[in-house]
Amino acid sequence: MSEAGRVPPVAWRGGFAVAVGDMALDRMGAPWFWEETTAATSTTRVWLSELREGLDVYARIVWCLRFGYTYAAAALARRYIERWTYNIAFSHEFERVPGSSDAQYLRDAWAHQPSHLVDRDVPADYGALSEFLHGRPAAMGSRTVAASLTPQSAERCHIDDFIARAAVVPLNQVRVCISLLGKEQGVSAKDLHSLLLCPISGFDDDVPEPSFFSVLYEPPDYDFVMSERSSTLTGWGQTYRRVIARHRDDESIDLRKFHAWMSLEERWARSGDEARRAFARERIVTGGAFDPAVLRAKLERFRAITELTDLLGVATRSQHRERAAALRAAAAAMESAWVLWLQDVDDSMTCVRGVIESVARARTHRLKPARARRMEMQRVAPSPSRWVDAAGWGRLSVFVRSLSELAHVQERSRHGSSRVLLTVLQENPYVPNAPQTARGHALEKVQMLIAHEAIASLAETHPQLAENFRARVVQETEAESEAAVSDWLARVFEAREFDFGPSDVARLKDE
Repeated sequence: MSEAGRVPPVAWRGGFAVAVGDMALDRMGAPWFWEETTAATSTTRVWLSELREGLDVYARIVWCLRFGYTYAAAALARRYIERWTYNIAFSHEFERVPGSSDAQYLRDAWAHQPSHLVDRDVPADYGALSEFLHGRPAAMGSRTVAASLTPQSAERCHIDDFIARAAVVPLNQVRVCISLLGKEQGVSAKDLHSLLLCPISGFDDDVPEPSFFSVLYEPPDYDFVMSERSSTLTGWGQTYRRVIARHRDDESIDLRKFHAWMSLEERWARSGDEARRAFARERIVTGGAFDPAVLRAKLERFRAITELTDLLGVATRSQHRERAAALRAAAAAMESAWVLWLQDVDDSMTCVRGVIESVARARTHRLKPARARRMEMQRVAPSPSRWVDAAGWGRLSVFVRSLSELAHVQERSRHGSSRVLLTVLQENPYVPNAPQTARGHALEKVQMLIAHEAIASLAETHPQLAENFRARVVQETEAESEAAVSDWLARVFEAREFDFGPSDVARLKDE
């Protein structure tokens, strides 16, 4: 289990920026909670929800950093950069030069923004986050780091600070968009727009972390969101929203230290509220089939497999450095995958892709060490699909493609069709809630692969312990595990001709 740390100081400045954004959005009537959009929903209402989500993502990144889910924070931060890079490109009618690199595209796009709001090398930040998510050494400022479940304290602080600072640039773009919409709608509260457009360094970072932040560490699983602790958090979130709503337009905005942490706390409280509503909807849809004990057992299995994988990485790093790095990255990605899955966001699939890539890399090193070494030495790093193919799981290529589509937010992304594929790959894709269970199903299948590889690695030195783990945690025999993997490979291979179709953006243009 990842260890909790401290909120990076720069994140308090982000908390103040989020609070100011909330003040503006509240005056425009932006919803706080998720709303289902229909043909009758106005584009302004949809945009207000997007802007609220833009603030929410920053808080979600900080929560992940505070409680040790570094891989999740990196996944969120990279998609955050992509999402608001696309906003800049769309707003300025800027098109990517065919054949240009990601770095050049990012550099060209962010050049449209004032330099005081882009005080980072965005292409370098994006590249480092990508390397980190692929389980490779990443140059984050003055250190080269790699993903693991339990990084050393100094390394953890460095990674956290880097990610928090990288996330500020897209947060600034969200603030710019809120200001523009506010001006269009005649929102003119005193000092509001100057605070929305000022550099984040203008906010205070000397904010003592409240001692009660430690109670916010639990992911929104069923037991937590139905507990008295979660009800207390609900009240805290309501208090913050009342504070934001009662500010008068003719008063100067007086930011106090509590604005920095309450703006972040509200998001953590609201995630519990949203999860509670989601569990209620699931109970209605599934009726008697809904059983919290099933989720409880699943999460315990996820935790056990994650811990074993990380321990194996630590144990083998002196003899098999690359294989150990892959196992440790897989463990970090697996933990973050189920934590984000509980928050019901597509970012969980970025982590799922990280799991399957790193597990395939570790498996290739175990079964085909010479080939793995050649792949490691290539000038251009192998893609996730190449590692999966080298591991003997090439039949999963269409599944990996769908995860890769969901891992990015770009003009060419095909999120809609990828969700359809994940839905139809389930054993029973025709039940009413199949679209809602698709991500969870993908997570379980990749968990099956990481468990399979972890047990095989453990069996090299401790065969009896490996069998005990399989029997008690996975609760399968070796033959049953092999059959389950074979069945999954065959099922995905049957969908190999799946047509992802045009990008989501192209579909919208055609409508």
